[in-house]
Amino acid sequence: FRRVLFRSLMYSGSMNKKQGLDLLAEVIHQLADLPQLVWLLAGEGPTKAELVKATQGLPNLRHLPLQPMERLNDWLNAADIHLLPQKAEAADLVLPSKLLGILASGRPVVASSPAGSELAALAEQAGACVPPGDINSFSMALRKLIASPQHRADAGRRAREIAEKRFGMDAVLDCF
Repeated sequence: FRRVLFRSLMYSGSMNKKQGLDLLAEVIHQLADLPQLVWLLAGEGPTKAELVKATQGLPNLRHLPLQPMERLNDWLNAADIHLLPQKAEAADLVLPSKLLGILASGRPVVASSPAGSELAALAEQAGACVPPGDINSFSMALRKLIASPQHRADAGRRAREIAEKRFGMDAVLDCF
């Protein structure tokens, strides 16, 4: 009897063009050889139908509606690894609003953003950041986190520290 530990990988939020969810569909296909993964894809938006179609029939994948605000804390804590694909042109905008909740969850994140962006700097500390559109790098970053419980734990700890030290109430009030 072999015990299989499932790992949940989560995308949660808007499903618009700037998210680069087409990359995510390809990554899910590339990691289909890892049956212990559970993919949780929650959100709404104009590209959701495309994502559902591109991942149709894949095992261990759940498409869910956007989760209500009162469940957000429990929902984000359900992930072992958060997924944050972004198109290159989105990098010059503000940080994704979902990033702070992801960091506060104390779970690692794999994001896509150009080197030198603020998102890239944060994601590199809290997991991994790869170039936008780079399916192979995104998949490899996930494989590395999946394979190493220690790496996941360290990245998650750093994520939580970033949330508290840089974006916590005291840190924000100190800036004023």
